Amino acid sequence: MSTRRLLVWPRPDAANPYLARLVGSLRARGVEVLTAPRLAALCAFPRGARWLHLHWPEWMIHHPDRRLYRARTAWLLGLLDLARARGLSIAWTAHNRIGHDDPHPDLGLAARRALLRRCSVVFGHFPAALDALSSMGFSGRFVHQPHPHFDDDYPDPFALDASARSAFRRSLGLSDDALLLVSPGSMEPYKQLPLLARALRSLDGHRFVWIPVGRASPTSSLRSAPPSATTPASSPAPASRLGSLSPPWSPPPTPRCSPTTTSSPPGAPCSPSPSAPR
Repeated sequence: MSTRRLLVWPRPDAANPYLARLVGSLRARGVEVLTAPRLAALCAFPRGARWLHLHWPEWMIHHPDRRLYRARTAWLLGLLDLARARGLSIAWTAHNRIGHDDPHPDLGLAARRALLRRCSVVFGHFPAALDALSSMGFSGRFVHQPHPHFDDDYPDPFALDASARSAFRRSLGLSDDALLLVSPGSMEPYKQLPLLARALRSLDGHRFVWIPVGRASPTSSLRSAPPSATTPASSPAPASRLGSLSPPWSPPPTPRCSPTTTSSPPGAPCSPSPSAPR
């Protein structure tokens, strides 16, 4: 078995630089990193690797139907048992205690505990994560690994041409002095964006425009937010109002990415954005 070969799942998503940075950093250190669209392929055919590093395994198990949730959990745990039987050790990065927007938190917690019993190492982005893991019965090795920044992944697209910034703001109906608040990222229910919209609308005397930018989840409550929470995109001159709020936004024709199809902020370099496994 190779000590310089690592299996990582899921594959890096072009819309989120987290895994791409991780994989790139490891490869720069001489580690051969292998990924696959299906976890089953890595578990069944380790190709000489000794470690399988998991992120967000809840994507595989969430389902509104409790019976199917349990069946999916059994499938995931069965794959991990197969991987261990093939000589792989399991590492997991604990991004969350249980998955976001879990339809059955009790089943999610049971699945987490079963996962932890199979892990040789768990990574956490802050030291107190160990307390949450210990409360679920984990007594193995914990490694604190701070979360990376993504500054270098989203360069300022207007750095070389200041006039382009003004032109881009005008295309959105914004004056140069308007305060623009942007919430970039996938629009998931747990982020409570309609609640944020209502809170921002309650601020009197503040001149700003708020635009949520990113892929909208099919279950995102922002899609059905009441008119009091958002302002129609067709409304004229949004920056001229106090506390203006705009719904998920589609930009005018420019060579930059459409925030309705990627979680990148306005002006981020365009790249394909495959659907994340759910």
